[in-house]
Amino acid sequence: MVSCAPVSWLLLVLGGSLLCLSTATYVPTSQTTVNGISHKIADKEFLSKQKFFFEILRHLHQPLAIAEYLPYTKAWIQEQSKYQNYTEVTEFQIAFTQGFLAKGAIFTIYNYWYAKQTLLLYRFFENALDWDTYHRNVIWAREHTNEGMFLCALTLSVLHRADLQGIVLPAIYEVMPHYFFEADLFHDATNRRAMDREYGFYANPKYNVARSNYSSAFSTRFYGEGSLAYFTEDVGLNAYYYYFMMDYAPFLGGDKLGLNKDRRGELYLFMHQQLLARYYLERNSNGLGPIQELTWESPIATGYYPMLSYWNGVPFRARENNFLWRPYDPVKLGGMKAQEERIRQAIDRGYVETRDGQRMDLRRSEAVDIVGNLVSASVDSVNADYYKMIETTARMVLAQGDYYGSMGEVWPGPLMHYETSMRDPAFYQFYQRLLSFYWDFKSYLPPYTAAQLGYAGVEIRSVTVDRLVTFVEPYDADISNGLGYDYGRGERSTWNFTVMARKDRLNHKPFSYVLNVSAQSSGKGTVRMYMGPRMYGLGQLQYMKKFFVEMDQYVVELVAGENQIKRNTRDFYYDIRDRTTYSELYRRIMRAYRGEEQFVLDMSEVHCGWPDRLLLPKGHPNGYPMSFFFIITPYTPPKVTQFSTFNSTYTCGTGSGSKYIDDLPFGFPFDREIDFSSFATKNMIFTDVSVFHVNAIALGLVALASGAYYPASQPVTGVKYADKDFLFKQKFFFEVLRNIHLPLQFQEYLPYTQTYITEESKYVNFSEVVEFFNYYKAGGFLPKGELYSIYNREYMKQTYFLFTFFYNSADFDTFYKNVVWARENMNEGMFIQALTMAVFQHPQLKGFVLPAIYEIYPYYFFNTDVIHSVTFRKMYDQKFGFVSNGKYNVVYSNYTAVYPVEYYGEDKLSYFTEDIGLNAYYYYFMMDYPYFIGTDKYNLNKDRRGELYVYMYQQLIARYYLERQVNFMGPIEEFDYEFPLKTGYWSKLSYYNGIPFFVRNDYYSISKEFYYQVNLLKDYEARLRQVIDKGYYYLEDGSKIDLRKPESVDYFGNMLFANPDSVDNDYFGYLEVTARQLYSGGKKFFNFFPSALMHFETSMRDPFFYQLYNRFLTFYYQFKSYLQPYTYEELYFKGVEIKSVVFDKLMTYFEYYDSDVSNVVPIKSTGEKFFDFSVFARQKRINHKPFTYTMDVYSEFAGKGVVRMYMGPKFTEFKQLQYLKKYFVEIDQYMYDFVAGKNTIVRNSRDFYYSVRDRTTYTELYKKIMTAYNGGEKFVLDNSEAHCGFPDRLLLPKGLPSGYEMTFYFIVTPYYAPKVQQFSTYDYTYSCGVGSGSKYIDDLPFGYPFDRDIDFSYFFTKNMYFKDVMIYHSDEFKVNSSY
Repeated sequence: MVSCAPVSWLLLVLGGSLLCLSTATYVPTSQTTVNGISHKIADKEFLSKQKFFFEILRHLHQPLAIAEYLPYTKAWIQEQSKYQNYTEVTEFQIAFTQGFLAKGAIFTIYNYWYAKQTLLLYRFFENALDWDTYHRNVIWAREHTNEGMFLCALTLSVLHRADLQGIVLPAIYEVMPHYFFEADLFHDATNRRAMDREYGFYANPKYNVARSNYSSAFSTRFYGEGSLAYFTEDVGLNAYYYYFMMDYAPFLGGDKLGLNKDRRGELYLFMHQQLLARYYLERNSNGLGPIQELTWESPIATGYYPMLSYWNGVPFRARENNFLWRPYDPVKLGGMKAQEERIRQAIDRGYVETRDGQRMDLRRSEAVDIVGNLVSASVDSVNADYYKMIETTARMVLAQGDYYGSMGEVWPGPLMHYETSMRDPAFYQFYQRLLSFYWDFKSYLPPYTAAQLGYAGVEIRSVTVDRLVTFVEPYDADISNGLGYDYGRGERSTWNFTVMARKDRLNHKPFSYVLNVSAQSSGKGTVRMYMGPRMYGLGQLQYMKKFFVEMDQYVVELVAGENQIKRNTRDFYYDIRDRTTYSELYRRIMRAYRGEEQFVLDMSEVHCGWPDRLLLPKGHPNGYPMSFFFIITPYTPPKVTQFSTFNSTYTCGTGSGSKYIDDLPFGFPFDREIDFSSFATKNMIFTDVSVFHVNAIALGLVALASGAYYPASQPVTGVKYADKDFLFKQKFFFEVLRNIHLPLQFQEYLPYTQTYITEESKYVNFSEVVEFFNYYKAGGFLPKGELYSIYNREYMKQTYFLFTFFYNSADFDTFYKNVVWARENMNEGMFIQALTMAVFQHPQLKGFVLPAIYEIYPYYFFNTDVIHSVTFRKMYDQKFGFVSNGKYNVVYSNYTAVYPVEYYGEDKLSYFTEDIGLNAYYYYFMMDYPYFIGTDKYNLNKDRRGELYVYMYQQLIARYYLERQVNFMGPIEEFDYEFPLKTGYWSKLSYYNGIPFFVRNDYYSISKEFYYQVNLLKDYEARLRQVIDKGYYYLEDGSKIDLRKPESVDYFGNMLFANPDSVDNDYFGYLEVTARQLYSGGKKFFNFFPSALMHFETSMRDPFFYQLYNRFLTFYYQFKSYLQPYTYEELYFKGVEIKSVVFDKLMTYFEYYDSDVSNVVPIKSTGEKFFDFSVFARQKRINHKPFTYTMDVYSEFAGKGVVRMYMGPKFTEFKQLQYLKKYFVEIDQYMYDFVAGKNTIVRNSRDFYYSVRDRTTYTELYKKIMTAYNGGEKFVLDNSEAHCGFPDRLLLPKGLPSGYEMTFYFIVTPYYAPKVQQFSTYDYTYSCGVGSGSKYIDDLPFGYPFDRDIDFSYFFTKNMYFKDVMIYHSDEFKVNSSY
């Protein structure tokens, strides 16, 4: 077996194990071998310099506060003898005196004047003859020059000064994190720091973490670019580009720096070609197709909204979609097109003219270096005056960065910074255009011959590659430099202050490949490895070759005979690993400086390489097909022997001229046209591979569970099927709710859109219907298209009228015709609510399924950018939504980047509070038990509605509390009506008409004009407390309600929430309605501009929802406090003992879920074709692995018992339960027939009592209905599409990778039969039983035994059991990322 090592490698000791780590430049060096002997150790002088750079760059936007440097901040060194070229220094001094860019102003290297000033500052540093002069001048400049300009000039000097080779600078994304992380992250961290002075100093680093999302790229999402944010916004990728441009800055060059020795022009073109190829593969992996073409004659279709802000708070300039050129742009565009034509003309003529008129031949292979310098307009260009700076002009135009020559302050976009360029889709479109020069040049070179391609006597017989797996993992970067700091001392030192940004990023499992090579003789060869798109015929390579990425290159010593070359990704030639964080690396430097340890000079902190995480594109769960290409060529030594002119053990070799392994062109053999008659030689091989992306733990398909708020445990019975009549009605509901904001497009319904049914005989209660008629005729109803909220009292009244109009229909024919009329003539939001209520409440409509509310009305569940993305993609691509390959019909949906709320960390919970299943659960509960309908007519009181209502809120708050705890967020915030509300909310939702939801700012203060409502709220609350404390309430007829009885909780719940079953709404008032209105901006806003709080569907997104109902629940706890603790007899189940409970491992994870959002897209079609159109929003959501628990129970007798299971916070002392009991969530309840002796109960989470599974999508379910309607597969009537249950995915809080400890509680009680036998008054096989009075297993209070105060002297009985269990969170990624 032959060694695969290149000429030499550096062995890096990490964690006690030896790893093979390549050096990297953009075409990097192979390292000399170190066997633990030739390590270079930094001496005191080197460490002093290293320490200096880390300190000088700390908190760059603040004044220096390090005492030893302060004496040098006043003046630079003036003596001429201290400089190499004093003329250049004088030029800087004169220009600075005349005026440089001011400190604090926005800097961009793509402004001519700023670039010129940067060059002068760089020369000022560069010309210092000794370290003392250099470092004093740097200190002075740190205090007196613009921060961005200073950083750029300093970085250039460190990278290019010979005496600073090997010095490490902190990673650019940690020096200037504002260029790499979204603005909301800094608002969050800054405000958390302001609210918690320990933030950043916690010994446990998890408390110092701020979560960072990728940009919600509003405009680019129209074209699907948002799905690539994980790649284009990757900090490693953007840092790679920054460092390349700093190593080969266009305005640096000449013989002094020697950058031309590195074939800089060729390298520039090849680097950009490789970037585009890699980007193309990522696009392809996401189903996005080719890169869009950029022309100067048409608007730029793809906009970009970066979500970044500068240090001073000014946002990066955005570019809207279909960007139109500004009035002064055509002048620059005309000049740019002329410059492009000059280069193209030179390539076509075959020569370029130098400044002195000489002609240089462009028909030689090595002339690619000349072309590259022309295109980049670098200092080493043969005629920059004539061929100009195309790149700079184009960036300025595309970024709208103001005039190129402006000396005033500019407002740059992402394209005007090296650090942010690659975030913008236009970057790739522009460089695709620019690279046309490269391919034009190459087209004139003859194809490689068989002799040039072949390697006599060498044949690659086979190649095997490990399974390729990618995943997403969280990564922490130090953003402390982007936060203001007061420079404390000792323990409060800036170096002890660390705030980390945690961001998800792409990675892959390390993999190996094995080449089996036959050689007829021994000798040196060079192996090149490429990755590219899968081809289905060699002829495709002519086009596809430009999308092949060179992944690896190394020298091998072949022996005569068989050679097996094994190579791991950790050894790949171009790649580097993660950098050590700013603070941690500084601490290592200081320990070495103090003599406590050694600081090794090696490549472990190298800046010059490709992030090894991004070797592979993301792939696909089912595998993304690709091709790997290998070629072995004879070793052709470079003109200057590799490593001969620089120290390869700890420097990158920029400008050395000895960086490369051999002398072949970059990109060989794909850099020229291919002659297929001679191309496929034996020393090359293609192999097909697939890249698999692991999203989450794979779970098998499972049957859907039934559920209700207290749903039935379903016994196995005969299956019921829908008949033709039922299916007609079911079909009707799906069709009438399709595209609710469009006119009906089903021909069969159109005759009924003009008028409603007026005959009295067609209604059950005609007087109620007449009320509707009169109100409608008077023009009292909210018009179509207007914003609707159920918490507007007037709109609520209208909704009730419309509901009774539907509900009182005597037959389905009347109902159906009236619904069709209302669909066309009533407000859309009001229509949906009234129809949903009618279906849920009408006895003859029980069991009918409506589409999920988040698919009927996606506007209330998905952020604006998703809705816009869907609608605009449909505008620009008529096939969108109709493509049979579903992946092309998917848009990605992120959770809201809630700018104001993130101050307090609420954004951490967006995966929970914005979960569509959770919000749908709340909506459906409020539809089953609307706060404005009741009395004996609807029988909701039979379901103990008051008690159920308050218990539902208590359970929601408890579940929310648990999610907060696992995210280390502490208790739920309290608020007072008298003080500003600290927690704001910006929902990022918009209504159908484009109007955004009302935004509540942080520290929201109630307007003076609504103080009377504050007084009302306080009065309502005082009355409730008074009644509770008195313990009774007299009704109008003089009868007395005793509030000291446990069953009176039902009266109390109705009082609190003021439903029609309440005893006195006029006295107790509409507490929750008034509060919601008040904190939604007051009447002037909630009538016309409702907030998230003003809708059932969106309430739970707002953090204030939980604060508000947490306050209301204090009345519930006050009521319960007057009830006696349960006695021993009430708690104990004689003869029954729970011996043990054993759990499976509890594991949560994130997964993607698709929702049908087709209802937001306006399409014109008829009949079933309407449902051929499907668009899906793909959103990451929390889930858990199904788990089982086994409970061993000993019983002295046979008989029925009821098991209850709760989950709550871990407590260390039993008496803590008195407080914590209100945060226990009931997750299961069931009846069990015990036998005498040992009973082993095995229960799976899929069978839990309260939960339901995912709904079938709108379109898919409609197709199932139509299949059955047309005589195909039967439609089963069951609870598989139940609306009345808690999402089973959310049973468990998120957990932690290391485990989060929770307490589970079990109690077995005797069976206490309910007043009405369960299931006796409704068909539980397909109905939720709302209003039936027979929903519940037994007659115990909801929440028993945690609903009362606890007497600890006897509470813990043998029939109950506490079990501490760890909940783990499996980042799908970390499982696969260990190396």
